[in-house]
Amino acid sequence: MKRLLAVCGARGKQNDLLYQPPASSAGGGRDAVICFGGDIQDFEEQQTSHSQWTLDRFAGRIGRCFPTRHIFVVRPAHMFQRSFAVYRNFVESNNFGVPTYSSAICAVDHLERLLQSACGQLELSAEEAISDVILIGFSKGCVVLNQLLHELPMVDAGADDRLKTFASKCRRWVWLDGGHNGKKEDVWVTDEALLKEVVQRNIRVSVHVTPYQVSNPDQPWKSRQEQKFVNSLKQLGGNVDRTLHFDHLPPSIESHFNVIEAFCRSESVVSSD
Repeated sequence: MKRLLAVCGARGKQNDLLYQPPASSAGGGRDAVICFGGDIQDFEEQQTSHSQWTLDRFAGRIGRCFPTRHIFVVRPAHMFQRSFAVYRNFVESNNFGVPTYSSAICAVDHLERLLQSACGQLELSAEEAISDVILIGFSKGCVVLNQLLHELPMVDAGADDRLKTFASKCRRWVWLDGGHNGKKEDVWVTDEALLKEVVQRNIRVSVHVTPYQVSNPDQPWKSRQEQKFVNSLKQLGGNVDRTLHFDHLPPSIESHFNVIEAFCRSESVVSSD
């Protein structure tokens, strides 16, 4: 595993990345997984709690789950109070990482340029290494996927073939127990026009949740929005699968983090069928 520090993206913005090379050559080294972690998760020497789910270990687990793919984990631009992931290079955010979504192109451009720069440092062909992309957001990291989704109509309407090509390669999007503590109305994307964009692109959507996010009596809107997101995609004819894990257990931070392992195990079952 390699750390790529201060990798340049769009308009002078920079992010650190973790890179895990494919463990197997079976896939030809042409595919990638791009991950965004949640609050608390950081480099091993920086993280002060839940050390079993550092970004380093997150990258390693996803790498074992997708052994033929290049794994990139994007570190947030800032960890406020060493706890709150702030993805302000992708979406307008306050100090606690609460997003304000926009249709203006920001995240797609930054992510594409970030990967181009990372592949340059790694002496990889970006065209080959990112020919097919899986996007994975865990917890707060799902705000990046939400912002990318908000930008898709503008990408389609624009004249930048570079962004259109990159967006077309992102064929599977995975939400792992997504959530943040900001505005009640935008934890999940529920705008039907945006969800139609997902369906028209034939994006495969995977949603894995736990009681931590969807059975929280103090935040019932999270469950309502997640259900609307999934049900709307189904009604529109989208390719979506949804799994609730640990439903026999009370909500806990442990099961929240363990959704990563549960997702990887479910992928192993599917791949072995």
